[in-house]
Amino acid sequence: LRNEGFKVNSANPGFTATDLNQHTGPKHVSQAGEFIARIASLPPGNIPTGSYFNEDGLLPW
Repeated sequence: LRNEGFKVNSANPGFTATDLNQHTGPKHVSQAGEFIARIASLPPGNIPTGSYFNEDGLLPW
């Protein structure tokens, strides 16, 4: 995928209120979705492929 211009990254939106946790997470699913959309729409060249993000930004692994 790298040779075709794709980047593959991981994003953790945090503990989100969903059916899986009986809606006990402090974050609404719309907030988690906004975070994922923001990471997915970063311009090419700004981040290396294989990166991991949470709300604080780029994290080392």
